[in-house]
Amino acid sequence: MKIVFNIDSSAKSSIPEFITQVSSFKCRLQVDLKSTTVVASDMEPSELEHLIDAVNHCFKITGVSINTIDMATEKMEYMVDTTSTKIQSPKKIEYQNADIEKQMNKLLQIIHWMIEHKKVPSSEIIKHLLTVGSEIAMRFNPKPSPKVSVGDIVSCQYGTHLNGEFSGVHVHALVCDILDNSAFLIPMKPEILKGQFYLPFACTKDVVYTGPEKYLEGSLLLKKGNYVAIERIDQVLGNALPQYFDKVRKVLPKAYCFEGMNSSNASNQEESTEFATIEDALEKFLGNKIGSLDENSTLESKVDHFLETINFPNEPLIKQAFLASCKVKTIKYESILSELQNANSELSTNRIKTILKDAFTNWIYMNYPNISKQFSNISIIPLLKFFSKNYK
Repeated sequence: MKIVFNIDSSAKSSIPEFITQVSSFKCRLQVDLKSTTVVASDMEPSELEHLIDAVNHCFKITGVSINTIDMATEKMEYMVDTTSTKIQSPKKIEYQNADIEKQMNKLLQIIHWMIEHKKVPSSEIIKHLLTVGSEIAMRFNPKPSPKVSVGDIVSCQYGTHLNGEFSGVHVHALVCDILDNSAFLIPMKPEILKGQFYLPFACTKDVVYTGPEKYLEGSLLLKKGNYVAIERIDQVLGNALPQYFDKVRKVLPKAYCFEGMNSSNASNQEESTEFATIEDALEKFLGNKIGSLDENSTLESKVDHFLETINFPNEPLIKQAFLASCKVKTIKYESILSELQNANSELSTNRIKTILKDAFTNWIYMNYPNISKQFSNISIIPLLKFFSKNYK
């Protein structure tokens, strides 16, 4: 894939910062101040969003030129054909509509590439394919939607989406508002979670189920509430009791408190304070979040909760790194990578380190840019030390 950004001509001062931002990208980059362009070549589609963020952060973009998906697909086909003689291209799908046939074969090629080269489990691909099918059906051949009211507990078809976005097939959720053909739902999880973004409930005391499918207890995931189309609702399962719903109405605004935020402080309202050490910075911004962990929960649950609270993508290797930080004697790259390599023998140590580095760099840049600027060489290791020190 090749993409060309036209940038403002007065961009010279931003080049050093841009180099720092893109140092881990796997593509060829060229900044030409004479033609006022930033050109990215041979890049993977998965890195496009991060590249756009980096360019937009360092320069004023005046125009963008990007090739079609055909070129991305051709690149994948080339890689599939040349990296191993054992890998065969998938059989071509034939369909009476030429445009649909073309898109289906592009999709099949991408899936084939992800399974063979990225080692994505076929079960994960199938989840996304089922979501595509169900959403096409909901869009063009919807089933009659059940009549819902504010306060109802419903079963919702969220589908399977990107990490960080709420997913699930038959997720229990509380209806808080109905607007036109959509409803504001707060998803429910069948376990008690502690923290300002969770509101526990108990069956019969706070909510009442009208059928056999029910949660005996659980938590509302307040921060994950959003408007969804009514067609996503499968059935009404019960309702919240009035006193509990009043409590929901009182605490919900606190989970969505955007007052005073603007484009300059939208990243967790981070202050521009100078810190003596990285540890001081992490304690300042994450101390209250790790303090919300349930002391009685398992280590694995604490890792899940912590990653969700700090908006860090809960990828398998990331979770394993946090678990490993609580096992090794000394938390450093060598010891963490050794633990992860033992559990992921198909990945090289360098590949594992790159995955950790990329995930951390993106997270710190998006959520705490001032920390990333003050400590330019910061890595995931201080964050692992911070968690290991405070999780107990």
